[in-house]
Amino acid sequence: MRIIKPYGRSSTEFDGQEKLTRKLRQSPKYDTSVEIGKFAETHPELVIAQWISAIDKIAAKPKGDRKPTPQQREFRRRLGKAAVRLLTEKKIIDFSGKDERGGRTFESLWEAKIHPYGKGTDKNSSGRAEGRWYKRFAGDMDVSKADAAAIVERIYKHLHEHEYRLDEARPQKRKGRIAARAASIRDNALRPRPAVDSAASRWADAEKRTYEDAGDVAEEIARKTAEIEKNKTKDKTTRHATSAVSVRTAAEVLFVQYGKLFKDEIGKVLPIKEARKKRPSLFGLHMAVKEVYARLLKNHKKKSVAHVLPKDMPALFRLIERKSDNRELNALVRLGKVIHYEAARKEDKDEPRNVIDNWPDDVTHSDYWTSDGQAKIKRNEAFVRVWRHTIALAAQTAKDWADPNGKIQKDILFNIKKVIEADFDNAAYQRKLPLLFGDGAGRDGVSLFTRNDEGFQKSVLRLALEGLAALRN
Repeated sequence: MRIIKPYGRSSTEFDGQEKLTRKLRQSPKYDTSVEIGKFAETHPELVIAQWISAIDKIAAKPKGDRKPTPQQREFRRRLGKAAVRLLTEKKIIDFSGKDERGGRTFESLWEAKIHPYGKGTDKNSSGRAEGRWYKRFAGDMDVSKADAAAIVERIYKHLHEHEYRLDEARPQKRKGRIAARAASIRDNALRPRPAVDSAASRWADAEKRTYEDAGDVAEEIARKTAEIEKNKTKDKTTRHATSAVSVRTAAEVLFVQYGKLFKDEIGKVLPIKEARKKRPSLFGLHMAVKEVYARLLKNHKKKSVAHVLPKDMPALFRLIERKSDNRELNALVRLGKVIHYEAARKEDKDEPRNVIDNWPDDVTHSDYWTSDGQAKIKRNEAFVRVWRHTIALAAQTAKDWADPNGKIQKDILFNIKKVIEADFDNAAYQRKLPLLFGDGAGRDGVSLFTRNDEGFQKSVLRLALEGLAALRN
């Protein structure tokens, strides 16, 4: 579910404690920044979207373009009515108000999202009314007898007070789902990475063996993926695949792997907090494995993803280490850019040599870490890229003018003296002039450069090559 893009764009800024944080710049002008947490809890459209997202996990919708069963429609209707009453009583949403973009009331927006399939039902459909989270919020009660008011009260606690876990035996989280999401976005800001030895992100052979001895997750995930893609068929009524490779394909295997790796003395699986504390390095390796598969399998565009997955544990470990190296390299490149621009402030000149004389002591609070600062860097890079391309084309033209026969193999702008003194070609010089300076007469024409004087011609060529070299360098 999108939290930022429908309402504006995110912006990295310093807060009152000089900490980098993400905020929301609201459309259409993007001139005011608001706290994401407060916005997520109070903006009616976003609150509705998050409530509907929770209801969808409890009360299933029909797949594709199908109509709901009578039971599906009735259960969603009852939950929707109960949710409207609760949100109105708690003064979270005024359903008589209108959204800022479409101009329709929040009541009609709510109804459109509760029943996105339109009017009518399909008695012949076999879809279940219970969603994946139904039992967690409604217990073992039959859908027709489920207490909608009680379910909605639990949804409120889940979203606004303490986020539920799917496993009822595990404790609830400290924050509500809405606040947790907002905090995750708020803290996901670009910031200086501490200096890290690249080798420190590599795990010892003993840890790799421990992880591999618990099970070859790479081979298992690759096998499952290949099976799913081999047996994949399409439902003729919805035109959607009946099964597809997803993050869940890997998650099921890695869930079992976690239980094998992190146990206490009596064989009980450790909670994440204890696993991180007792075996930090091995836990870090497990999280790195999860990240690799999350990136490979989430929203992949390829028809087949099996061939891009690592086939065994050595291949998986190599992929993890390469990604870690790339991450550190990218962080160092970003840091280098900030240092370069900070050093240029004192001289007010954007020159590489500034870092020698004006090396900044601390760039932690540089405004070049913010969205506006990064945008300035990107604009300058785009400007340089355009000019570099233009100068490269100009250099090719200059080479064709000064050395049409390709006698000089190296960069001609570094060999100007050789071109002028040893390899000057008067015929080539004359032939290119009309193309470069036009074929008119007088002050604006080629006649200014056609004087029959080799010394003059060499001076013109030297001036053109030296000017281009100075501009490039």
